[in-house]
Amino acid sequence: MLPYINRFFSSLTIDSSFNRLESINIQQIEPDLLIPFLTNLASLPRLSSLTIYARNIFKNGNQIYRLIFALPMLKFHEVAFINNNPPVTLSMATKKELSRIEFFNIVHSCNFDEIARLVSYTPDLNHLNIFHAVQNDSINEVNLSITLSKLTYLSTYGIFIKFDQLEMFIKNIHCTLKVLHIITRSEDITYLNADRWERLISQNLPQLEEFKLQYYEGTNEQNTSLTYLGGPNQFSSSFWIARKWVFCAKADGTHVIYSISPYKYIERGNSSIK
Repeated sequence: MLPYINRFFSSLTIDSSFNRLESINIQQIEPDLLIPFLTNLASLPRLSSLTIYARNIFKNGNQIYRLIFALPMLKFHEVAFINNNPPVTLSMATKKELSRIEFFNIVHSCNFDEIARLVSYTPDLNHLNIFHAVQNDSINEVNLSITLSKLTYLSTYGIFIKFDQLEMFIKNIHCTLKVLHIITRSEDITYLNADRWERLISQNLPQLEEFKLQYYEGTNEQNTSLTYLGGPNQFSSSFWIARKWVFCAKADGTHVIYSISPYKYIERGNSSIK
């Protein structure tokens, strides 16, 4: 299938004659074809949705993202680099480089410093989904301050990310979140510190309406949690009760899954994050 895809893109000429084209979904395009293809998309006056899934080696994510952010009418963008995580070392956006993207799905490994640089190009961002956040080498690297006044929805999945880094990222994007969904496979029990969450939400996310957390922890041979199971429920203060956000824990054989979900999801028998 891949040779046919490459042959198609190599023979396709995108120009202003595609003036009614509004959505493009690209699968498995070769790196040497993607750059000229993206360059030509700038001529499309109605292109509002762009999805890119790439499995081959891309050496430079900066050039790809610069071309994407330059598309004048783009509102939705999803980019996935499967089995390949090209470095993204963009500088912070200038006023001349801003994009109109409102929905942004990042489906490749990146740390919060890289994410902050990417979203500095999207001041109109409303929904942000981060599918593979990774740990920064140093907590001091997550220090970029951005204003995303229209951001109301944030979902993130991360592995071995310290709570401090997630907390600093949320504080530094200066947003008005109404929905926050987090899935983490970490070894940082701070994620289950109710006081830290209460302070973060009260001080930085006063408009938050829906909060979901799933924290996965490995189990020992006796199938018991290594740190938290059986301890007191910290999420039972008036802060949590008033919002009807409920804390649960369950074991699935290899993990203990701690979750916080709105009570309406517990009633339906489904506390998973979607």
